[in-house]
Amino acid sequence: MKHIILTIVIAVVGFAMACDNGQDVSPDLATVNTGEITEIGVLTASLSSTVEFDGGAEVTARGVCWSTLSDPIITDNSTIDGAGEGRFSSTLTELEPNTFYYVRAYATNSKGTSYGESETFTTLDGMPDVITYSVTEITDNSAMSGGEVIDDGGLDISARGICWNTTGDPSIDNNKTVDGAGEGAFSSEMLELLPNTVYYVRAYASNEVATSYGETLTFRTLNEPVEFITTLVYHLEPEGSGETIEFRFTDLDGAGGDPPVIESPVIKSNTVYDGSITLLNELEVPPLDITEQIEAEGTQFQFFYVTDALLNIYYVDEDLNGNPIGLRTSLGSANASTGTLTIILRYKPLKPNDGTPEDAGGETEIEVVFNVIIQ
Repeated sequence: MKHIILTIVIAVVGFAMACDNGQDVSPDLATVNTGEITEIGVLTASLSSTVEFDGGAEVTARGVCWSTLSDPIITDNSTIDGAGEGRFSSTLTELEPNTFYYVRAYATNSKGTSYGESETFTTLDGMPDVITYSVTEITDNSAMSGGEVIDDGGLDISARGICWNTTGDPSIDNNKTVDGAGEGAFSSEMLELLPNTVYYVRAYASNEVATSYGETLTFRTLNEPVEFITTLVYHLEPEGSGETIEFRFTDLDGAGGDPPVIESPVIKSNTVYDGSITLLNELEVPPLDITEQIEAEGTQFQFFYVTDALLNIYYVDEDLNGNPIGLRTSLGSANASTGTLTIILRYKPLKPNDGTPEDAGGETEIEVVFNVIIQ
């Protein structure tokens, strides 16, 4: 019996000595720590991790693995970032925007694959930030706007501009401009618009994953320029009491036809009159009053009164920008005399101006010369 026990002890001691000599020692799994996630983007993220101990066998592969589910493994998405012990850096790619992920480091040796603790993060949404500039220079068929890309959302802006429609919430599937790329301000022109139509417009900015829009603005295009005026009436009503008089021009067949009919009343001397203009197209049935169009689009029109008679004429109306239109005036006469009064309507004059058609420029819609008699 003692012989058997002695044999067993000798065998155990021999095995222990063999282990001490490095023979037939089984390695452990490696120890790896998952680092803090940094540089989180729209489609990528980065982190640095560390293989603290190789487990007694060479680490042949190390990296990180990730998933939208917890406890990711190397058969999910993964990187291979070298081998051996020590610190290593990893970049996660081909991620989805605005998505929650789990990630952990791994290390593989002959024993198997070990994992660090899981970390979590959410990718950026990638939405650019863009603002819409106000609408200016509105005509019957065009307008100006633009915008500014404040933030690219983490990815390069590939296209920017404005989009518009007549129904609301315009998108890049509607009418649009493309006004460069990148962050910053830009200007845009809308062309081929319809007259007297309400439009919706907003700026946009597109990157690889998203298109963002600025605030939607509305505007109305102007009516088409006045095409045919057959009749101009300058009404003069004396302040206080007295008879209303009218300067009247009528030309029903336009240039090349019969001479126009021009009627000039007698102006009472030393009298102040309230003046107002009426414009008609009497070829329409019933006659079309063009005066309302001129007043509604006052920023695009101005009357000019040029006289060599003893008259003082002042504007008493103004457009939305505080500049005169000239549909309503105050006319004061002096002593008895004669002369002429020329009334001119200009489309798209320079505003403000010095009150003369020479300074204002623009297109002449109608120009009429009346004889003036003051008595």
